[in-house]
Amino acid sequence: MNPKKRKKLKESVKLGVLAKQAGTNQVYLSKIINNHAKPSLELATKLAELANQMTFSKTYKPKDFL
Repeated sequence: MNPKKRKKLKESVKLGVLAKQAGTNQVYLSKIINNHAKPSLELATKLAELANQMTFSKTYKPKDFL
């Protein structure tokens, strides 16, 4: 994830809540957001959808989490 989107997500969303709703844990989500892990396309899609819902935007795409 690029630094600008990462910063916006961290400021707008509780990562623990996002992780729980996506069916993963906060440690793995942090690794994904910081480009230290690559999730499945299914998880990336789910994270993008949830992040958009939680931020009331259409900013995030699955590729942001891959």
